[in-house]
Amino acid sequence: MERKKENVTHRSFSRYIRNVKVLIIGGGDGGILREVLKHPEVDLVTMCEIDEMVIDVAKKYLPKMSCSFSHPKLKLFCGDGFEFLKSHKNEFDVIITDSSDPVGPAESLFGQSYYELLHSSLNEGGILSSQGECPWLDMDLIKRVFLYCSPLFPVVRYATGSVPTYTSGLMGESMWLHLELIAHMVNFNKKIFKTVRYASSAVSTYPSGMMGYLICTKTDIDVTVPSRILSDRDIKLMDLRFYNSEVHSAAFVLPQFVKEVNLAISSSKTVV
Repeated sequence: MERKKENVTHRSFSRYIRNVKVLIIGGGDGGILREVLKHPEVDLVTMCEIDEMVIDVAKKYLPKMSCSFSHPKLKLFCGDGFEFLKSHKNEFDVIITDSSDPVGPAESLFGQSYYELLHSSLNEGGILSSQGECPWLDMDLIKRVFLYCSPLFPVVRYATGSVPTYTSGLMGESMWLHLELIAHMVNFNKKIFKTVRYASSAVSTYPSGMMGYLICTKTDIDVTVPSRILSDRDIKLMDLRFYNSEVHSAAFVLPQFVKEVNLAISSSKTVV
């Protein structure tokens, strides 16, 4: 779980600006919030969690994860993130979506209308980091998201990473299990964001061991390069166990079958 929180959070800070305003959709366990607040340039963190009970349970049973809910930079709302976005336009520098899988109540958080709302809530130069499912399981979804985002964002990138508790060990979703879902997500996001990229990481308890991350921006920047190179001292001060500058870039190095799907979707620009 630590790997997931570090991967989805720190990869969002691909450009350095002052007085950053961050929105977290979901994330009721507090892990994303904790990681975001490790960046001194963050001025305000707004969190919208639909289930207040998740926060209460995290405070009781996950004290290390939920240690930042009393932080003065936090503004907490309990409600539907979908509805919250409708009344917040051009407001945030970074938006991070930390949702459950695309089934049941969370299914709407993987549709085109949701990504259009995310786009309108970001200010110019804003960056979106979203759970991207597993390329082994959800490639259809990933394709659809790319299609949604490409027309709206100049940069749409997909990254993967290991999450020991995620089925298959990779998350975002897993390229091994959700390749069509991933392709779908990338596809529709290309209509919304200027940049759309997919990254991955290993998550051993996630189906297939891999999870993916979708990174979209409203300006044309290279999200594969971190905003600053972290020194050993920086990593120690931030108490990072998995993320570093090399891991940031490596997550965008994708298996050939994922690259081929994304390249097939892109007709006018490279997305992976």
